[in-house]
Amino acid sequence: MIDTNTGLGVAGVCIVPGSLDCDVGKPRSDANGYWVIDVTNGTYWDIKFQIDGYRVARIRVYAGGNDTNVGNVRIQRSTSTPTAAPPKP
Repeated sequence: MIDTNTGLGVAGVCIVPGSLDCDVGKPRSDANGYWVIDVTNGTYWDIKFQIDGYRVARIRVYAGGNDTNVGNVRIQRSTSTPTAAPPKP
């Protein structure tokens, strides 16, 4: 999981395969934003990513083999981060 603004990994993102909701038992991204889930091969999976302060992101993946790398999944903050005023001359 990558923050769209900073390009840094986001820790603690809940990874939810299928139409389920996030709960305590669902996998989470690690401190660098990396994640792994186990799903049934040979099918398409809708995967939802959610964490407080970010918009929910979704991807659709075909699980066709032993490992499927989906690349960087980017999530966007749902609240704007305040920016500092430019310095006065």
